[in-house]
Amino acid sequence: HSGERPYACDAPGCEFRAARAGCLKKHTGIMHSGERVFACDVPGCEYSATRSRFDNLKEHTRTHRDERPHACDKAGCDYRSKTTSNLTVHKRTHSGVLFPCDEPDCAYVAVTTRELKTHTRTHGDEQPRMCDEAGCEYLTTNSSDRRTHKRTHSGAPVFPCDEDGCAYLAFTATGLKVHKRTHNG
Repeated sequence: HSGERPYACDAPGCEFRAARAGCLKKHTGIMHSGERVFACDVPGCEYSATRSRFDNLKEHTRTHRDERPHACDKAGCDYRSKTTSNLTVHKRTHSGVLFPCDEPDCAYVAVTTRELKTHTRTHGDEQPRMCDEAGCEYLTTNSSDRRTHKRTHSGAPVFPCDEDGCAYLAFTATGLKVHKRTHNG
C-alpha cells in the first residue's frame, strides 16, 4: 500500500486516479458512460442527468420551485435566477454582449449564440416544416419553434411577443420578459 495511483482517467477535465485498473474501469463506467441515472421526479418532466452531472439535476429541480439563489451583482438590479446559466445570459443585458443578426434589414438580436444560430435558419433555404394540426397553416424551419407552436393547440399557456415583426412565443411570463430584453437592449 504505497499510496500510488498510476491509473489516470483520460476523460477531459477529470483528475481521478486509481490504484488498480479495475477501480478506474468502475469509475469510468459510473461517471463517464453517459448513462442517465438521475431523473427528475416531477410528473411529466423528462429531465435526467448522468452521475457526473448530478449537480445539474439539483439545479434543474429549482425550475419547478420558486427558489432563485443566483443574484445579479449589478448595482440596482434585482434579477435573481434559478440557474447559473440563466444568470450568465441575464448579465449580457448589462454588458452589451449581444449577438445581432447579420442579415440585411433584420433587427433581431440574440442573448446567446445558440439563439442566433436558431434565428439565422429563418433566413436560409431550409425546407419549412408544417404544423400537423388539421386546418393549421403554420410553417417554420425550426423544429423547436414548431414544438412551441404545437402547444398553442394543446391549450398550454403561451405568451407571444408583441414587438412588430416578432413571432416569438414563450411558455412563461418570465421567458417572455427575458426575450423582450433582446428588443430593448
